Amino acid sequence: MKKCCILSLELSPKRYLNWMVIQNNRSSHIDDDMIDKTFNFFGNNLYVINKTGEIDKELLFDVFKFAARKYGIKFFVIDSLMRIKFNHRYELNEQKDFIGDCKDFSTEFDCHVFIITHPRKGDGRNYKPNKMDIYGSSNIPNLTDNVLALWRPEDGKEDFDAELFVQKNREFGKQDSIKFLFNDDHKLYIEL
Repeated sequence: MKKCCILSLELSPKRYLNWMVIQNNRSSHIDDDMIDKTFNFFGNNLYVINKTGEIDKELLFDVFKFAARKYGIKFFVIDSLMRIKFNHRYELNEQKDFIGDCKDFSTEFDCHVFIITHPRKGDGRNYKPNKMDIYGSSNIPNLTDNVLALWRPEDGKEDFDAELFVQKNREFGKQDSIKFLFNDDHKLYIEL
C-alpha cells in the first residue's frame, strides 16, 4: 500500500474519516472495533491534514514537501482547487501556475497529485461533463497528465448511478469509461 496524504478543504477530517470507516467496514453502524480495524488497516499509510476552508498555495506546498520528505508519501489529494487562495484579479494565471507547481512537485518527489475540480454548469441537468468543462483556467486540462470526469445521471433513466470517464491519459493515450452503482449505506461506488 502506498502512502497517501489528503487535504480535504471541503469536509472536516472527522467527517472524511467517518466515511472512510463506513467504507472500509461496509457498515453505517460504526463502533470502536470498526474504527480500530480501519486505522490498523491503513496504519502509517494515511495522513489527513486537519484544515478546512481556504489555504495559501505556499503553505500547501510547505506541508506537502514536509510530508513527502519525512513520511515518503506518494499520493497527495487536494479537495478542491476552488479552496486554494488565488488573487481574483489574476486567478486564471495563478491556477495555471499552481498546476505547473503541482507537476514540478510530483516530479521532484516522484509522487502523484490528485486535484478535485468542479465543472462549469452544463447545458442541462443530465449533461455529461468533459475535460473542457473544468471550472477555471483552460490550462488545467492542458497541463495535467490525466483527467477523470465523474457523471451522475439525474433523470433516473440509467441502470447505473455514476460513470467515470478517462478523458486524458498522457502516458498511454487510452480513453474509456466505467459504470458504477452507489451504495448509500456504505458510501461506496461498486463497478458494474
